[in-house]
Amino acid sequence: MSLKTIPKSPVYQSNPCYDYAIRLSKKILQQKIPLNDVLEQYYPEYYAKLQETIDSFNQQSPQPIACKKQCDACCHYMVASVPMEAKYIQYSAKNHLSAKELKIVSRKLRQVRSKEREFEKQSPNNIVRQAQLYRLSKIPCPFLKDKTCMIYHYRPMICRYHNVTGSPENCYHPALNNVQAWQHPQLMESDVNFQKFMSHHYLNTSTSGTLNQLLLDHGF
Repeated sequence: MSLKTIPKSPVYQSNPCYDYAIRLSKKILQQKIPLNDVLEQYYPEYYAKLQETIDSFNQQSPQPIACKKQCDACCHYMVASVPMEAKYIQYSAKNHLSAKELKIVSRKLRQVRSKEREFEKQSPNNIVRQAQLYRLSKIPCPFLKDKTCMIYHYRPMICRYHNVTGSPENCYHPALNNVQAWQHPQLMESDVNFQKFMSHHYLNTSTSGTLNQLLLDHGF
């Protein structure tokens, strides 16, 4: 895995997220930066740039973004992730959540992962169908508490990336026919490639999976 895997296109040549990812990747290749330093300093900076980029892109939306605090429809989806992102979330959660909160989240993670395994058995090798079963089961994210994200400031990319411009009430409908999404697929692709590069460099794996699965794999 090398810097060449992070695609460069006009949409990325002048945004803070892509520029920071390239600078950080080069720095990591040139210096021996400990993993904890990356998780403590560089990843928070990267996610700040990521959010800055998303906010900038959202300002270009033809209609205002309708997502509001305590709108938790998206918090009942199967969340895809990569090892380094899961490692960052685990590290940050253990530094910011109380011992009681961590215990509750850990229990919920195991419960939700058990449901994911059931869906995997029902629809092997069909991740789309597994995600549909997950949504239809209305399973809340283990980090959801009173309709609020407990890890909001270090939440996954995919949770930041999906926004809607229509009524948020449509997001709760099982069919999702009337949801007006405003997404940035190229930004998502760029982030995934960067995260895979980091996963390969620090964790010797870039295999993706659900966030619940990866968090448990890393000992949450």
